[in-house]
Amino acid sequence: MLRVGRRLVHTSGPKTLCYVSQSTDPYTNLAFEDWLLRNTDPQSYVLYLWRNRPTIVIGRNQNPWKECNLDMMQKRDVLLARRTSGGGAVYHDLGNTNYTVLMPRQAFSRDRCALMVAQALQQADIPAYVNARHDVAVGERKVSGSAFRLTSSRAFHHGTMLIDADLARLNGCLRSRHADAIEARGVDSVRSAVANLRDYSWAIDHDAFCTAVRRQFDASFGPVHDMPFDAAANTEMKDRIRTWDWLFAQTPDFVHRLD
Repeated sequence: MLRVGRRLVHTSGPKTLCYVSQSTDPYTNLAFEDWLLRNTDPQSYVLYLWRNRPTIVIGRNQNPWKECNLDMMQKRDVLLARRTSGGGAVYHDLGNTNYTVLMPRQAFSRDRCALMVAQALQQADIPAYVNARHDVAVGERKVSGSAFRLTSSRAFHHGTMLIDADLARLNGCLRSRHADAIEARGVDSVRSAVANLRDYSWAIDHDAFCTAVRRQFDASFGPVHDMPFDAAANTEMKDRIRTWDWLFAQTPDFVHRLD
């Protein structure tokens, strides 16, 4: 056992782990990601693969009224979630697979995990590369965006991989009708042209992507041990991040002009 702050963290056992979520609930999956950050060995490398039902996930310091079309989301049964990392707003559905890689902070760089994912896609005959914004792209279009979080001992990189996502719903839900009228202190999303991996390969799907990334993770960080997903690992945080206080009241100060 190792004490990290006020917590005791297990330090024995395998150092390269893979978890695959069995849930499509965004609050369950984000809470489990936080549990991995806080409870895995600080020297371990962890791959976490997960996907959500239709959801807009905004960054820690973003404004949902400026980033999202909340009326459209309600009509189309799209949830709102706020993550603990920075970065911009992203759309999730079952055609989008999320990957999180946790590692020791001293081993972290912003491109390291994106390069691993690009290499996995290259092995699947998709000519992916990492662009200047640390996103995974094919040609001129982004297929995966990235966000990061650092603590004193740990770092994680998480990304969204568009495989066969509903891009019409993505574009509609990520276009706020009030964006031009809001002056916000938070972080604005950077809009990019996007594409699905299915535009480049009919053989790719969620399972094939997970297999390819797990294989490349094994090649990059050592023999991987598959671990059980526990939906109840962090119920306190799950309950907290689905509340109005977290989703809306955490928004940095802003001004909404009414003309």
